Parts: sequence; structure tokens; C-alpha cells
Amino acid sequence: MTVERAAKNIGWVFGAYVVRRLVRLGYMATFAQVLKPYGFGSYIFLLSLVETVASTCALGLNLFLMRRLNRDRADAASFVSRVFSLNLASAALFTVGLLVLAPFTRYGGDVKTAMLVMGLTIVPVAIVAILHSTSAAYERLWIFAVLENTTPLVEAAVGLVLLRTGFGLVSLCTLHLVLWWLYALLFFVLVRRRILRFGVVFDWRAWMTYLRQSWQIWAFTAQAILYVNFGVIILSVLTGNDNVGYFGVAAIFVEVVRYAAMSFSWAAFPYMVRAWHREAEELRRFHESCVRLVAAAAVPVGILGLLLTAPMLRLLFGVQYLASIRVLQVLSWMVFPLMFDQILPQVCFAAGHSLLPVLGHGIMNTLRIVLSVVLVIWFGERAPEGLAWAQLLTGLACFVVYTTLIRRYIYRFRAAEALARVALAAGVPVLLLLVLRDRMNVLLLAALTLAAFAAGVYLFRVFTAREVEIIRRAILSFRRRTPDVVQAEVEDRYDPE
Repeated sequence: MTVERAAKNIGWVFGAYVVRRLVRLGYMATFAQVLKPYGFGSYIFLLSLVETVASTCALGLNLFLMRRLNRDRADAASFVSRVFSLNLASAALFTVGLLVLAPFTRYGGDVKTAMLVMGLTIVPVAIVAILHSTSAAYERLWIFAVLENTTPLVEAAVGLVLLRTGFGLVSLCTLHLVLWWLYALLFFVLVRRRILRFGVVFDWRAWMTYLRQSWQIWAFTAQAILYVNFGVIILSVLTGNDNVGYFGVAAIFVEVVRYAAMSFSWAAFPYMVRAWHREAEELRRFHESCVRLVAAAAVPVGILGLLLTAPMLRLLFGVQYLASIRVLQVLSWMVFPLMFDQILPQVCFAAGHSLLPVLGHGIMNTLRIVLSVVLVIWFGERAPEGLAWAQLLTGLACFVVYTTLIRRYIYRFRAAEALARVALAAGVPVLLLLVLRDRMNVLLLAALTLAAFAAGVYLFRVFTAREVEIIRRAILSFRRRTPDVVQAEVEDRYDPE
């Protein structure tokens, strides 16, 4: 896979996830205003619960399928048929489990009913995940991109009509269910016609073989989704869904970054696997470039979050969600940890070290659960802010843990130098922010700090010449111009940086 094809592949998935989340940000603002903090918090809680169950029931098969198809596509139709069937059976079992347990929860009648409805979305979510992995392995992600962006537009239009005409949480969850089933069925038909003709094959022996090979990926996936969503469940259990509503409003913005990170890591994973099998040094250079690019992107996002959070929340959500301001100001610095929550485990999987993500996320889940409970209780009435600090601190610790594991078991790379250059570039902008925050117009101060940071990036040479060239080639690949691929390959191999 050339850099141009990798960039285009990443672009499709990035567009699919990020555009979907930006559209979702718009209509969720209206949902939050109509449902009020408790109703909106209940909706966020149910979405987190279903995402947690759906990702756990996948058994790691989506990443296992992608890795297998990128190494060997012999008998691909038979292989995908058996993996798809196992995924379907697992999703059905988890759906039954959630439906049985839902009536025994402590939540009110509407929330229990909505939980039963949302439980039925587990199967279509699992179907979409396995089809996404298949299309990613074949680098045919335009189907996923189109469907992923169409669904929220329909959900926004119909959902807003339902809420404005007096329908509530249960109707919203029913709409969610119907759209996911339509999405899954249409995706299934298009993948079979355009990419690979596979079916449903129940093969117990093959299933047992796949589970023995994918259990490490499943252990990581289950821990990773708990790492993302368990904080919301803790907040709901300890303080109620009103606080989940305040936290959820801030989390909607951060979700855009999280799904951007997810799209990048998933789309780049085939490139990472092939890079490792060609030469370990190629994967190491890619890893170092990611550290520089993401660290440089995190600083302006954090600055804008501090400056623009209050007016943005007032504009989109109204005065009833002012308690979310401090939460979002903390979460706006999550760009760096969120990106590496996704990228670093993929580095381990690409290098064939499947146990390292299990170990890494095992450590991080323990830390996040303990810290979330402690800070939610300690912050008291400001419990959502406590959860935000718990997520930020454990996210930064995650980078340290994974960096240590990768340096010990895979290869040594220079993260400290890249981070030091970014820190030097951020020095003047942070100083301007501290001195002029209450003395200058917010928009002018934002423009000034961003300009100062851009100058710092240039002055301290945060990016190598090779990385600048890769960015240029990625842009050219979408403009249908042909960059100098031969020269690029020479740089990729022999650039000492």
C-alpha cells in the first residue's frame, strides 16, 4: 500500500466518522434542549451501555478478520462467512442477556422500556462492525462512508420531528433501532455485491479455532470499550442521570476527536501490518510521525477549548447546561490521549504482540475505574468535572504505559524529543493565554495564540521534511494529481530523520 492509497483509505473513514459526529453534534444539541438534563442523560447512558455490550460481543473478530485478510486472502469468502456467522450468534446471545436483565435494573419505567428497545440494536451494530472490517481489508471504504453519513441525517430529521411533536425517550430509541437495522441490511447487500460474496455458515470447529486465535484481541476490545464508556455508567450509578446529561453534553464534542482517532487507526491498520512485515523500521517511523502530528494538533484544540467553550455551549445548549462548561474545558485537552488510546494498541497488533494491549488496557482500566469513583465522589456536586479529570489523567498515563511496553518489547523510538519540541512551540501561546485571557476579545486572542503556535512549530522544527512531504502527497492524492512516488519511496527508506 503506497502512502497515497493509505491516505485515501484514511480519508474515507475519517470523513465517515467525523462528518457523522459533526452532524450528530448538531441534532444532539436539540435533543438535549428538549429532553432536559435527566432525559438526555438517560439517552447518553443507554447509548454507552449498548456500545459497551455490542463491542464486547464482537469477540475481537472484526480486528482478527482484518488482520487475517491483510496477510492472506486465500479462501476469503469461506473465512468471512464463518466469522460473520460467529459474530451474529454472539450478538444474539448478548441481546438475550441484556433483555433478560433490563427489567431488574433500578431505573424508572421509561428508561427500562428504552433499554429493552436499545438492546435490540446490538445485532445490527455487530453486523455493521464486521462488514466495516471486511470493506477496510479490501480498501473499499466508500460504501461505509456513504452509509455512515446518511444514517445520522435521517436520524436527525425524524428524531427532531418526533421530539417537537411530543414524543420522548422511547420513541427516540425506537428510531435508533429501525435505522441501525436498515443500515446493517443495506451494508450487507452492498458488500456482497461490490466486494465479496459470502454467506452464513455455521461451523462449530472453525468457530472454536477462531476464538482460540482471537481471544487476546477480544480481551483487549472488551477492556478498551469499558475504558471509554464505563465512566458514564459509574456516573449514572453514583449520582444519577442528571449529571450524565451534563457530562454527555461535553462528551459530544470530544466524541468527534475520539472517532477521528478511531477512523485513523482503523484505516491505517492495513498499512501498519504491511509496514511491519516489510521492515520494522518503517512502522517505527510511522509511529514517531504520529506522535509529532498528534501532539501538534492537541495544543490548538486545547487552547480553543479553553477560550470558546462558554460561548459555544450557551449558543448550542442554552443556559440549562452551563454546568458543562468546566467539564468541556478539561476534556478539550483529550486530543493527545484519545488519539494514542487508538494508535498504540494497533501498533502492538500490527507487530503481532497481541498480549501487550491486553496488559496495557488491563492496567489502565483498573486505574480509570478507581480514579473515576474517587474523583466523582470527591468532587460531589461537580461530579461530571471529576469524571472529566479522571479521563484526562488516565489518558495521559495510558500513553506512558504503552510507550514503556512498546519500547521494551517491540522497538525503541524517540517520543521525548518530539514532545519537547511541541512543548517549546506551545510556550509562547500558553503565556499569551495566561496574560491576556481577560483583557482581549476571545476571537482575537484565539487567532493570536494559534499564530504564535504555528510560528513555534516552524521555529522549533516540530515536523521533519519527510512528514511535510507525506502531508503534501496525501493532499495531492485527493486532488487526483500524481506526486513523485519514486522520490517519496526513496525518502521513506533513507531519510535519517
